[in-house]
Amino acid sequence: MAETTGPVAAQRFTEDTLMGVFGTPLTTTVNAFDAAVATTGLVTAKWYRFVATQDCHILFAASGNATTSDMFLKAGVPETFYLGGGLTRVSVIKNTTGGNLYITQMQTNPKA
Repeated sequence: MAETTGPVAAQRFTEDTLMGVFGTPLTTTVNAFDAAVATTGLVTAKWYRFVATQDCHILFAASGNATTSDMFLKAGVPETFYLGGGLTRVSVIKNTTGGNLYITQMQTNPKA
C-alpha cells in the first residue's frame, strides 16, 4: 500500500509485510510538537518508524507545515514509512494535545 503526497512519496506497510525486513534500529530523534514543527535532516531512501505520545497529524513534504487536514497518526501506534524521492523533511502538529514524535531510522535487513 503506498501513499503519495505531491511529487514525493512515502510508502506505508503493515506489520505483516515488515516482519523480518529490519535489523536493529539505528537512531531515534524526539520532536516535541504543539503548533506545527518540521523535522529536517532525515536521510532519504531509508525506512523510519514514527510513534507519537499524543494523537497528531504528519505531512511528508519538501516545504509547508502540517495541518489537522493531513495524515492522522494515533498516539502509541507505530507506523513505518519509506522516505524516498529525496524527502528529508516531515512536519507534525497536535490533534488536540501536544506531545512528542519519536522518529527512528531503521537498519534494512540485506536479506529482505
